[in-house]
Amino acid sequence: MMLTAAARKLSLSVQTYANWARKACAGKLASVDAQRLQPVNELQAEVNRLKRELAMACEERDILM
Repeated sequence: MMLTAAARKLSLSVQTYANWARKACAGKLASVDAQRLQPVNELQAEVNRLKRELAMACEERDILM
């Protein structure tokens, strides 16, 4: 796949994609810090909590209007 087509498919600028590709080929991309990543279930629980909180805030706003 051509560089521009790949960048477009990923919704990235061509320059960003080219930089990533060059660093990947040189083995200089930063690795992901596994200790900083939260398990998906914790993230999903946070999303669900925030959705409930938003729903409550919207309901309160509608009552006050």
